[in-house]
Amino acid sequence: MDYKNKNFKVAFIYRNTKFNKDFVDNLYNGLINSGIDENDIFLDNKPPHLVELCSQHLPSILPFVYQNSNVVVVCFAEGYAESKWCGLEFRSVLDILLEKNGNETFLIKLDDSSLPPPLQNFIFLKKDLVNDIDIIKEVLRRSAINSSQVYKNKKPVLAMSIGPDYEGDKESNIVIDPEIATTIQNYKVESRDWDVFLCYNTKNKKEVYEIANRLIKNGLNPWLDDWFLPKGYNWETSLKKDLFRMKSMVIMLGQEGFGKQQRKEMNEHVQHFLEKNAPVIPIILSNMKSEPQSMLPNTLQKHVWIDFRKSKPNPIKELIDCLNVKSARNGL
Repeated sequence: MDYKNKNFKVAFIYRNTKFNKDFVDNLYNGLINSGIDENDIFLDNKPPHLVELCSQHLPSILPFVYQNSNVVVVCFAEGYAESKWCGLEFRSVLDILLEKNGNETFLIKLDDSSLPPPLQNFIFLKKDLVNDIDIIKEVLRRSAINSSQVYKNKKPVLAMSIGPDYEGDKESNIVIDPEIATTIQNYKVESRDWDVFLCYNTKNKKEVYEIANRLIKNGLNPWLDDWFLPKGYNWETSLKKDLFRMKSMVIMLGQEGFGKQQRKEMNEHVQHFLEKNAPVIPIILSNMKSEPQSMLPNTLQKHVWIDFRKSKPNPIKELIDCLNVKSARNGL
């Protein structure tokens, strides 16, 4: 097999003990049962990799395998970094975490052992917080988001729909099973993985909440101050802790204009997203009657609006497409 050019849908990294192997094998079988071909999954204890890797120079192969995979599942457990065999992988793991975006890695902690210093700045999902089926669904979602179809068609590939009678969110023309949407939301909130920072005037709270809930139903995790800022703490400090985990920013403008708090957020944080080449998307809310363009700050004057006053093109679908595709294309 040409490992340097092969594109795997999923690649696993783990230390081969019986407990770890049973867990990873269960995920592997679940992915196979979900329709992924075994040749599209890299697991070094499965054929043909078990045989072929013995005859090839492993340190020169692993970086290509992990870099060319849609999603890399890192299963960390006690003794991983000290293992001689895993030491080769460990160097590749560090490179992957530094280079890949959040959707391209899935980090799972299998026990209570301490993470080595290089990994302590990354967020690992604790295995006992979620069941294997939910992990499999999330791996499928991430593999699909990062597949070549996203880049070629410029539209999101979301999680599979497991209910044949479920028609999805008809208004946005996107089909995603509600169980999967809930799984994705719970995992992302737990790991503080935010797809978009919603910046809005509180006078438009009702419509903003409606848009946020539509995003959640389609597998996205929006950050709103009302939902996720802890009560009784300094809001600026709390927001800054989550800001670097946010993949994009949406600025919402209604008939009341920008609120005082909203302007403060824009002045302090728009530049953060622009500097990391992240999407900053202005939205015209449905109650806007005047011309909004002149209200934008100079840095956003050339940004294209999504207009919720119009039904065609569908604004919620435009926003969902934009958040999914732009996040993947910009490596966020």
